Amino acid sequence: MIPPSNPYTRMQRAYYDNAVESMAQTNHRGHDSNPDYRSILLGPVVDKPEFWRGKAALEVGCGLGRNIDNLLHLAAWRTVDGCDISPRLVEGAERYLTGRGYSRFKLYAVSGVDLAPIADETYDFVVSTLVFQHI
Repeated sequence: MIPPSNPYTRMQRAYYDNAVESMAQTNHRGHDSNPDYRSILLGPVVDKPEFWRGKAALEVGCGLGRNIDNLLHLAAWRTVDGCDISPRLVEGAERYLTGRGYSRFKLYAVSGVDLAPIADETYDFVVSTLVFQHI
């Protein structure tokens, strides 16, 4: 729950809740072609996919699930989960990933203040893109 004393986080949630349809048009796929995306951000997975077999990953700020989709293609994870401040984006990610045939994921709507209800020390790999500039 976002406390009423936190107007910035409330504004961010409202913005992304209202942006679902426009974000769904491309699901930010244009970012996939940036050479730094695979070499830097996903480099540890691209370089050694066998290392991640059976492990768990989390994307903070998962939006509609593009990075979860990419991660699930790169290694044999036990699970690739995601969280986002927007419940509507989480619902959209659920539809997107289920529609692509995935079942090894969980999604969480979080407050943007912390990651509750996600338990500490759950994940072996955590990734986030285009999120921290909002903090």
